[in-house]
Amino acid sequence: YSIQVIKDAFPKIKLEKIFDTLSNNYLYNGVVEDDYAINKLEFHYEYKNQDSTIKLADKIIIESGNFETFFYSFNFNNIKAKPGETINYYFKVWDNDAINGSKFSTSQKFIYKESSIEDLIVMKNIENEKIKSGLNQSITLAEEIQEDIKKLNKEILQKNKIGWQEKKKARDILNKQKELEKIITKTKKDNSNSLKTKEKLNSSILEKQKELEELMNKVLDDEMKKMLEEMEQMLDEVDKEKLKDLLEKLSDENKDLEKELDRELELFKQLEFEQKVEETIEKIKEIKQLQKNLKEETLDKKLKIKNSELAKK
Repeated sequence: YSIQVIKDAFPKIKLEKIFDTLSNNYLYNGVVEDDYAINKLEFHYEYKNQDSTIKLADKIIIESGNFETFFYSFNFNNIKAKPGETINYYFKVWDNDAINGSKFSTSQKFIYKESSIEDLIVMKNIENEKIKSGLNQSITLAEEIQEDIKKLNKEILQKNKIGWQEKKKARDILNKQKELEKIITKTKKDNSNSLKTKEKLNSSILEKQKELEELMNKVLDDEMKKMLEEMEQMLDEVDKEKLKDLLEKLSDENKDLEKELDRELELFKQLEFEQKVEETIEKIKEIKQLQKNLKEETLDKKLKIKNSELAKK
């Protein structure tokens, strides 16, 4: 008889990663395998917090087979790392070697770098422009709808019954109102994304920005949605008095909406101004410190820095 012992191999791991722009999550899909069976799989990450290094691990639930596919998602914004901070991470898989002890293998090492203060400010400015543009578009469209309602009401009063032309104009108003809803919803989403950036900047106006978000969330109420549904159903029936009544109600709702949007835009501009003042003060403090350091270098004869280097600084 001839007996050959096959040495228990190390487990293997292969994976791919993609970034989901909608959820701001990093998505990973991969394969783990072993010649006998997988014991466990973990996601490891570490980053610095002041003078200490934080090391954490998330367990990924898998079956105990010898070949498994897995999917995992992670949002680095949840860590709340400081601007410019780097986060090292990797996946670790163990086999079920009960004789010699469970052996492990790691995936390739990855690095996630948090945006710097400068990058965050650029990002914040771009997001602010989107929000202002959305609010301005909403106000313009709300004014346009008001004018269309006014004209259509005048036409309806002059006729005994609603014709094809009036019906088409009512449909156009309805479509514009739906478009207004879409723009407002997108602006709310842009503002929500902007809040995440401002949280990283540790802005003092963060609480005021959250108040603005609450105002935005109240803009589109259920009453407006119910009215639009009623109007859409009524267009098939062509009831003159009912349409006139709905148009008046829609006009009143839009007046309030327009006032609210104007208020939000002015508040947003005020917050934007306060943040720019805050950023300027921080920049002045930074320059002040650099000047202080340079003065010390200039007076310290031990350093022996050339005059040309000092002049450049």
